[in-house]
Amino acid sequence: IASYKYKTNNPAPLWSNFLCVLVPLTVNFKVIGPDHPIMVSAGEDALLPCHLFRNISAQKMEVRWYRSKFSEPVHLYQNEKDQAEQQIPNYQGRTELLKDGIVDGSVVLRIRNITPSDHGQFICFFRSSRFYAEATLELKVTVISHQLFRSLCPGHKLTDFNVCLSTLWVFLSHLCCARTVRKSISTYMGTNI
Repeated sequence: IASYKYKTNNPAPLWSNFLCVLVPLTVNFKVIGPDHPIMVSAGEDALLPCHLFRNISAQKMEVRWYRSKFSEPVHLYQNEKDQAEQQIPNYQGRTELLKDGIVDGSVVLRIRNITPSDHGQFICFFRSSRFYAEATLELKVTVISHQLFRSLCPGHKLTDFNVCLSTLWVFLSHLCCARTVRKSISTYMGTNI
């Protein structure tokens, strides 16, 4: 029976004799958008912000904004440039990706001349070579202006005009309906109410 002992003249520790493989660090990320709806009046510009949770650069990533279909981008940033030719027709010439903070993972989509058809959800999607993530933002378009409100309801003040569109419509319908009912009763009774 023979026995063998490991003998070396190398003073380095035993672990240094093993092959050391370095694996590049991959970073998973999360996309964050506003936790409240963005309110914009028709005809104005909307600013839709979103950013990566870990503040990593998105400069070499794909950044895609879309509504219901991924294949129909509202705006597409890919290969470090905007891809205007891939936008759906309704948004061509109306969008701009503000990239001032892109190296920190922050972008803002500007949509010009908002229309009622822009009301609803927008999805902000980031994709790196290994990961992707998205966030959903809500855009609420108000279709009534201060001037229209004043002409419909003269003498009334609305201290916070940027209220939810549905709340505004309920308010206006009650106010205008009450005024119409008062006029009808007044006319019928021959008195002023």
